[in-house]
This record gives sequence, C-alpha cells and structure tokens, in this order.
Amino acid sequence: MIVTNISDQLITDKSREHWFDYWKHFSQNDQSYCSEYNCCNPSVHGVIVKISNQLQADSFIVPLCKPHSRNLKTQIELSNDAELIPSIYSL
Repeated sequence: MIVTNISDQLITDKSREHWFDYWKHFSQNDQSYCSEYNCCNPSVHGVIVKISNQLQADSFIVPLCKPHSRNLKTQIELSNDAELIPSIYSL
C-alpha cells in the first residue's frame, strides 16, 4: 500500500514520539518494526499519512523508524501487514 505524508507540522522527534504512543494505544497487534515495506528497523515514531489512491482525506497514523519518518517527504510503500490507526480517535 502506498501512503503519503500529510503533516509537515510534525517536525520534532517529540511530536513523532507522541503520535507513536497514540498508535501503540489503539493498535491491535504487537508490530515493533518500521511499517516501510523492506525495513527491519524498530519503529519509534508515528507519522500522519493518507492512502494515496483514495479520494477521501482520511488520515491515519503509522509507526516508522527514525530514518523513514524523517525522510517521508512524499510517498512511502508500507508492508502488507502494517496497521494503520485512524487519527480521529481521542485518548
């Protein structure tokens, strides 16, 4: 699945860590690795994305490693088992 970064506001590691905590809170699995298709690094950041081929503007949080979260400027391919958490939930 191809997703696009939709938040340029998440420029600090601290805010990415908060989104990762959000993802962990609502996640149904114990995925501990980056969601990028071929990455084996541990996930430590959460990033707000949208699914690239959808007309709707629904946003989701995905867990990524530091290098992928910092370099997500446009699109990234996620692994098939990546769990996307809707960003509309409230803690």
